Formats: sequence, C-alpha cells, structure tokens
Amino acid sequence: MDSFQLSSLAVFFCIVLGTVCEGDYVAQTVNDEVGEGNYTYYTLSHPGYLVLQMTTLQGDADLYVSSDVEQPTFNLEEHTMSSFTCGEDRVEISKFMRRPINIAVYGHPRYPSSKYSLDVIVVDIDEYDPFTIDEKVESSHERKDGGPEEEESTIKVVWPIVRRILEILIDVIL
Repeated sequence: MDSFQLSSLAVFFCIVLGTVCEGDYVAQTVNDEVGEGNYTYYTLSHPGYLVLQMTTLQGDADLYVSSDVEQPTFNLEEHTMSSFTCGEDRVEISKFMRRPINIAVYGHPRYPSSKYSLDVIVVDIDEYDPFTIDEKVESSHERKDGGPEEEESTIKVVWPIVRRILEILIDVIL
C-alpha cells in the first residue's frame, strides 16, 4: 500500500469516525458588520445547551444576551450574560434558560465599524438538573459491570486523542 492510499484511508476514517463520535456542531453562522455605538439584534429559539462564539474580524464587537429583555444593551440591568473581550467572545447558554434568547452585538465606539463571525454551537452534553430524579444515577449505583454507557464515555475520551494522532501522521506522510 503506497503512501497516497494510506493517507486517503486515514482521511476517510477521520471524516467518518469524527462525524459519528463527536456530538457538538455549529447550527448556524452569521457573518455581519455593526457600526460604532450601534447594536445588531438576533433572536435564538433553538433548544438545548448552546455556546455562542463570536470572533471579531475587524474592530471590536461585544456580545450581550438576555431571555428577559427583548433588546439587550451593555447596561447591567438590560442583559443576563455578556462577553466583551477584544477578539473572541463566548457565552454558554444552559438548556434551562427560557427561550427565545435575545442576542445583541454591540460595535465599540472606538472603531467606525466592527466585522464579526457569530457561531451558534449545539453542545451534546447532559446538564445536571437538581430538581429532577435521575433514573440513570440510581441505576448506576446498583450496576458496576461496565455496560454500554461506560464504553460510550471511553470512546468519547479516547477518540479525540486517536484523531489527533491520525492527523499528525497524515501531515508527516504528506
């Protein structure tokens, strides 16, 4: 088997197994621009645990989120969560947060306009709800045989390591 076939096979396995094992995915991406001192508003109704990840491409854009205020602002009483760094802004939204979620992107007045890319990432995790009785937790105390749940978690831990090793091997071969 020559190096081209080997690298093609490795790429195939990374693509196929990567889509099977990894649960997080980008549901939507918005590339936009906001003027200095202005807001651009979005509404998000997607259920589940979400991550809003915004990368400022030019200027300085800030992220404000609320499920109570229809048009969140940088005022403390007019947003629930915020991220106002230079560069990459990130806000994690619990699946328990009431929908719809109102999002504001603010263009800092220091720059005439700010260009940004906003990703809505759906995260595949089970959040702990302290107000529900979890049957899985009760059954896991009774069962210690390493069933399918334990095997699935092992795959989720080991797969990213194997995937990185394969990527390094592909880079070395090519």
